[in-house]
Amino acid sequence: MPKFGFTPYRDLVRGGAPTEDDSSAAARVRTLRGGSPNPRGSYVLYWMQMFLRGAENAALDEAVRRANELGLPLVVYQGLNPNYPEANDRTHTFILECARDVSRDLAARGITYRFHLRRSRSESAQSIVSELARAAASVVVDDFPAFILPRMTQSLVRRTEESGVPIHAVDANGLVPLADIPDRQYAAYTIRPRLHARIPEYLLPLPSPEPANRTPAVLPIPENRFENLVAREDSDLATLVAECDIDHSVLPSLLCQGGRREGRTRLESFIDASLPAYAKYGNDPGRAVTSGLSAYLHFGCLSTGEIVRDVLRSSADDEASDAFLEQVVIRRELAFNFCRYTPVSRHANLEALPDWARKTLSEHASDERSPRYSLEQLEAARTHDEIWNAAQRELVATGTFHGYLRMLWGKNVIRWTETYEEAQSFMVRMHHRYALDGRSPNTYASILWCFGLHDRAFREMPVLGKLRPLNSSSTRRKFNLDPYFRRVAAAAGARNMPVLAAENLPGNRRAT
Repeated sequence: MPKFGFTPYRDLVRGGAPTEDDSSAAARVRTLRGGSPNPRGSYVLYWMQMFLRGAENAALDEAVRRANELGLPLVVYQGLNPNYPEANDRTHTFILECARDVSRDLAARGITYRFHLRRSRSESAQSIVSELARAAASVVVDDFPAFILPRMTQSLVRRTEESGVPIHAVDANGLVPLADIPDRQYAAYTIRPRLHARIPEYLLPLPSPEPANRTPAVLPIPENRFENLVAREDSDLATLVAECDIDHSVLPSLLCQGGRREGRTRLESFIDASLPAYAKYGNDPGRAVTSGLSAYLHFGCLSTGEIVRDVLRSSADDEASDAFLEQVVIRRELAFNFCRYTPVSRHANLEALPDWARKTLSEHASDERSPRYSLEQLEAARTHDEIWNAAQRELVATGTFHGYLRMLWGKNVIRWTETYEEAQSFMVRMHHRYALDGRSPNTYASILWCFGLHDRAFREMPVLGKLRPLNSSSTRRKFNLDPYFRRVAAAAGARNMPVLAAENLPGNRRAT
């Protein structure tokens, strides 16, 4: 059994008694503006941004508790704008599918939910959430440490300054609150013991409170500004997406449908069918035993806690359970720790790398790259490397990556582009544009891992310097990739996207 394995927690989880208490729940709350509740407020507002679930949601639970303490109804608000980086049909569709599930789950709990879809970039930018917040007694927001969310949250604080309404951010990102590890960690081996020291306290949360006041709240926004998603079919959501001023060339994923229901189905299927083989075959693209849960974790359809509990309640052996939960908890929370304690402006550039990595990149910046491909060739998967092309086409066609190949993909982008900065920028853009988990701390940390973040120095070589080497030839020797190639070919053939056109396949490729 590993020194810091998860399976010793099985009995605790199977016992079923809450291990969380009021102080544990309070550890997730960060006060952005304190003070007494707004005496003019007629409801408590929860601005749902990233934790898109109506259950297993610590932020929602905190909002319900605050509403009950004040004897007020709760209003949950979610909005979707067309002006986030690389806004497109794929991401919009997934978010709307998530929102539909949220609307149904909250309706069943008697909680008021309102969703606003801003269709045009030219539409008035007046903030609906700010208007709702000014009329609230208290506000709860999601405490997500990456992408545009910190800036949006700070904007809400500034816009509502005159109202004085208290605003509290709640961390429902992972199993252990980010505040419990109060400084930046630089490797899995440093954060692992710290997390395991706190995990038992958060394994089983307190029961979710139910709203005491279900009176419909009177809102300062006309009801015709909101979309009722409860009864919307897939075709209705597609119509809404088509009305938005976004990139319509990136089509929705046929592999991943958004929402908590689909996330739960995938989790249960993974535990039953694939988890037992995860320790042995999780890195093998040909075996397809990964969970497929990254998008559902990123958009908050599932909580880390429920995944951990379901795995520990399963019959999977210790080795498989520990291998999977190492990724879900330790590696994922290391990435969130990086984003919490690193300025947002440095999540998507090379300034956050450790000293040894920046030094080796500086020493090898002028190394000759051969072959070298243009960014257009890379995006269209027109390289000499069949494995790399398949990984790129999987990303473009499905919005997902096989985890092992994501790392190989990144190492080769470094080898084939003119500068390290160009390589890193391309990786970020491909994730923002195509990946359904592309705006998460996991993505930013994984990209920077290719450049040495959370890693160590290796034997020096051209271009990569002392970065960890991964290459396609060893990958082909290690795995039977034919099943993977067939899956990618089928997925790419099912999507009518110009970047996936057959003429882009090797045969028409040219390196520079």
